Amino acid sequence: MAITKIIADSITSGAIANTPAFNVSLNADQTLTNGAFTKILFDLEEFDTDNVFASNKFTVPSGQAGKYFLYSNIIVQGLADGKKMILKLYKNNSAVGTNRTTLGTSDDTGVSMQFTLDLAAGDYIEVFCYQNDTGTENAAGSSSVMESSFGGYKILT
Repeated sequence: MAITKIIADSITSGAIANTPAFNVSLNADQTLTNGAFTKILFDLEEFDTDNVFASNKFTVPSGQAGKYFLYSNIIVQGLADGKKMILKLYKNNSAVGTNRTTLGTSDDTGVSMQFTLDLAAGDYIEVFCYQNDTGTENAAGSSSVMESSFGGYKILT
C-alpha cells in the first residue's frame, strides 16, 4: 500500500513526467536562401514546460541530463521539380542528424526527422534547412495549411 501511494503521489505531483517538453513553430513564413543552410527561427511556442526554448534553440536545463526524443518538420513552399531540401539538427554547433528529400512539385514539400539523443545539462539543439531552388523559398509558417515545427521531450528511463 505504501509503494502504491508513493507512485501515485509522484505522478500527481509531476515527479514522474516526460518533461522538460516543448513544441514550437513558425508564426509566419521564413525565407530560406538558395544553396545555404538557414537557421530556422521558431517564434511561436505551443508549449514549453520548463522554459527550455529561447533564442531559437532548445537548451537542456540544469539537473535534466538524459535521453531526449526530438522531432522537426519543415515545409518549403513552391520548391521546383527535382530540387532538394535538407533538414539538419545541430547539437552545440555540430550536426547530429540529417534528412533530405528530392522531390519538389512546385507545391509544398516537407521533410521531417525524429531522433533520440543523450544530452547533458547545457547542451542545445537548433534546426537548419537547406534548399537548392533557383531563388529564395519559404519555410511555411502558421498561416499555411501545414506549418514548420520543432519539439521534444525527456524520455523516462
